[in-house]
Amino acid sequence: MGLIKEIVDSHDEMIRWRHDLHRYPEPSLHEQRTASKIAELLRSFGFDEVREKVGEMGVIGVLRNGGSSMIGLAAAFDGEDISERGNPGDYKSRQPKYMHALGHDGEVSMLLGAAKYLAHTRRFKGDVIFIFYSSYSGGVGARAIIEEGLFELYPVERLFTLLNVPELPEGEVAVGVGPVRSAVAELLVKVVGKSGNAAFPNRAKNPILAASEVVNFLETLTSGALDPASPLSICITSMNAGGDFDHIPKEIELKASVRFLNRSFESWLPVHVDALISKIAEFHGMRAIVSYRMVTPVTNNDAAAVRYARGAIKDLFGAQEVNESQAASLLGSDIGYFLNECPGACISIGNGISRGFLLTSTYDFNDDILPIGASVLARLVEKEKEINSQ
Repeated sequence: MGLIKEIVDSHDEMIRWRHDLHRYPEPSLHEQRTASKIAELLRSFGFDEVREKVGEMGVIGVLRNGGSSMIGLAAAFDGEDISERGNPGDYKSRQPKYMHALGHDGEVSMLLGAAKYLAHTRRFKGDVIFIFYSSYSGGVGARAIIEEGLFELYPVERLFTLLNVPELPEGEVAVGVGPVRSAVAELLVKVVGKSGNAAFPNRAKNPILAASEVVNFLETLTSGALDPASPLSICITSMNAGGDFDHIPKEIELKASVRFLNRSFESWLPVHVDALISKIAEFHGMRAIVSYRMVTPVTNNDAAAVRYARGAIKDLFGAQEVNESQAASLLGSDIGYFLNECPGACISIGNGISRGFLLTSTYDFNDDILPIGASVLARLVEKEKEINSQ
């Protein structure tokens, strides 16, 4: 079957959309221009319904074509607080402290390409819900849309998203069953001791010593104390205490990013980490204050949705062109919030390493994969009609 001709013919238009979005990245929950641009395009395509400011900054577009089935397609549109240093093209970010370092400009453009094609051809049955949302990494935008009643208003039966992966060869499409994106949590630890002078360490209780043991304990957790088949990363990203050579501080604060692919850790980790860190502090005659906040859940691909997606991809490219061993990533994704409410799958598309790695200042989305991704998204919708007509 190959790529969808009408989508290939609109490749240049998708590039223009992508470059425009790339020039003007906006921080999470402040994407006024981006959201307005998306809504304007959906209306110009002839969408049956377009809603703005859903869950803060989200945009919902609906195409209807009879039938009772309902499928959802989602893409995030926020930028990241990284200053762009690569990209010599005329579409380099014009916001000094922000850029599209995750490729949301490209992922939105692929979804817009599918949206335009589906709006014009209507070769599907049922309703298609297009979800464009804010604050991908923070999880706020997805949760806000859900809390505003997304799935009550639109009882989606399956939901898909397409994320670019530099480590995959350019244009390769991969989808597997199970966890594909990590849960992310924030761990904040404050150890409170007793201040003093370095000349009389016996009169103080140095919280830095206890904190060092806390760091070792956390490292033990990640190096095999738990199931080796369930990766866990606890990365200490900040330690703050004291300020001079002679003063022993009263307290020290540690910050860590926690990431895992086993959903059972969501309830297990905060309880056990709190208890064990508190015991370490007590052993040294100090106390610990532990705060643990979930940011995004594990993104788990549903088996039935994966089978459906693989069928759609094979329709386009043939059985040999589907990578069924999708690698899991410790990158977080708030798509997990959607997939906790509705069966679906997060599909990977190769960006190729020549365009740099995600969350780096030299990363750029690969324009050559735009029609590939848009064709995959469109085919996911059109396949529903064939299933319903059988």
